[in-house]
Amino acid sequence: MGEKKYFEIIHYEYGDVCSDPFFGKKGEIITDDIVFDTEEAVAHAVKMLNQGNNSCFPKDEPDDWHDEDWMDCDYYYYTEARIVSVQEVLRRDVLFKR
Repeated sequence: MGEKKYFEIIHYEYGDVCSDPFFGKKGEIITDDIVFDTEEAVAHAVKMLNQGNNSCFPKDEPDDWHDEDWMDCDYYYYTEARIVSVQEVLRRDVLFKR
């Protein structure tokens, strides 16, 4: 059994918000949950979530130039959570962008 760590399980969607096939798309994180478990357990949970969601993943290339939905997606994924301090977030996202 693997070592328990913190992971984020993220449900992500990207799809149409209006009729424009390219500029009328929007991506958003639907849920973002922090869990503490082994990577094996988290990977299995994400697999089950994707199966239950009938998830669709973005294709690398459109089938043809009429394929307006080739970038659309709705799926779960996970990543190891990286715990940082407030100062690090401010330094990275605010202070260095001036």
